[in-house]
Formats: sequence, C-alpha cells, structure tokens
Amino acid sequence: ICSALGSALATTEAYLMATWTVANERDAKRLRLLVVFDSTDGLSPAKYSNGTIQSGSGTIRPHLRHVGKISGKVNPLESTAQISGTTFEIVDVDGELVANISAKEFRERECTLYVGYDDVDEANFEKVLVGKITGYRSSKPGVWSFSIDDVRRSMKKMIFTAATEASPVTYTDVNPLTWLLDRLKNNDANSLNIDSSLVDTTGIEKVRDDFFLGITMSFTITEPYEAKEFFETEICKPLGIYFTPNSEGKLTIKAVHPPFWNDATIVLDSDDIIGDVAVAHDL
Repeated sequence: ICSALGSALATTEAYLMATWTVANERDAKRLRLLVVFDSTDGLSPAKYSNGTIQSGSGTIRPHLRHVGKISGKVNPLESTAQISGTTFEIVDVDGELVANISAKEFRERECTLYVGYDDVDEANFEKVLVGKITGYRSSKPGVWSFSIDDVRRSMKKMIFTAATEASPVTYTDVNPLTWLLDRLKNNDANSLNIDSSLVDTTGIEKVRDDFFLGITMSFTITEPYEAKEFFETEICKPLGIYFTPNSEGKLTIKAVHPPFWNDATIVLDSDDIIGDVAVAHDL
C-alpha cells in the first residue's frame, strides 16, 4: 500500500510539474494572479483574480488588480531578514466587498497569493506568498487596497513583559532552538503564542539536530524586548541562521552557511614557519 501510494504521489507531482513547465515555456502567456482570503468564518466570496481562472473552484471574482512586487531581503552578515509583503487592489462591484468588510474582521486575516497562467488549472497554480492582512482602506471610490505581510510579522511583539532588574527572567543551559520553539509557541508573558500550525516545528528541529544539538545558551533578561529583534540578535547571529517562511507560509529557519566548528582544527606551531617576512621601505 505504501509503495503504491508513493508511486501515485510521485506520478502526480511529475504531472503537475510537467503541466506548469509546458505553460511556462509558451511563447505567449496571460499571467493570472489569484488572492484567496481565509474563509473559515464563512467569508464569501473569498477568491479574487485578475482574469478568468481555468477549472477554478468555488466563486472567483475577476476584480483583482495592481498587485505589487513582493519585497524582502536577507542580510547574511547580521542574520536578519526583512519581512516579505505586498499590496493589491480589489474593485468592489455592487458593494459586495464593503458589505463583507462591515460584517467580518479583515485585519490579521490570513491571505494567500498564487500565480499561474490562463490555460493552467487553479490546482496547478504556484503559491508565492502566505501572509496576514496588516491594513486595508478604500483608496478611491469602489476600490479597496490591501497590505499583507508574511508570518514573521507575528514576531513584531513584545515579550519578557514582566522582566526587570530586580526580577530578571533567567534561562540556564538551554538548547537555543528548543528554547526558541517554546518562545514562539508558548502562551505566557515570555512568549508569542503563535499558532502551532504557523510554525515549522519539524524544519526548526531538523536544523537543531543537524548542527546545534550539543549547543547550550543561558539568558538573563532584565527588560522587555521585541521578539524578532531579540531572537535575531541573541540566537540567529551567533548561530548563523535567519528566519524565513517556508513554502507553506510557516515560520522556519535556515542556516546562512553550515557551521563547521566540529571539524578538526589545524594547530600551527614553530615547525610550520618556513621563513621570515621581509619588509622593505624605500625612504
């Protein structure tokens, strides 16, 4: 059964890749962008595109326009990563969107951006950004503008809110990535309480087990900090890692380059000196 399932999955993956590749290599292509709002609270319609979507599922309104570029960059020397995000506009036909905005909460609503072509089925579209709405406004009559940021926006909050000089928050000899996972997911004054479904626990644990399993750190924290700044300064920079969303939009980490401190170290002594260095100055 497992073998048959694995074979079926491999065949499906190959078909999807072939379908995308054929469409991507066409001489003339009509780009299709698709924005999908989280609809677990009954929001409908929740899908907007810039044109007709082939074999689209559910109600898709072709009222999407002006999707901005996806910004974001990594500074490998500082192990910092800029939060990725974009903007887009939706034309509100017949007041349908404003009615939904009045009835539903849109701020912090999950939103996913897909890209494809006019002759590619919706099921084969590529996911390019999973984020949350950080702002929306009526930019002009009948048009609404939305801003979305990736999951790293969730770390722009204060933690260690009860820490003081007189009553510091201390952690002794903890594995930094195990501790990081706790700070991301736990629900207390020292943590962010990010939903577990938005954290790539498996990916973070793999980086830990591959490179940092025997590493420990200790912290004495005497004041509140913004979580993203603290994690990047105290954990990411020393370890050479950075935060990024994975392909499913979950918060994960990647190494700027693999650490090599467990490799054998060459010790140089006087026997390795083959001559003096001569320096001449023409005065």
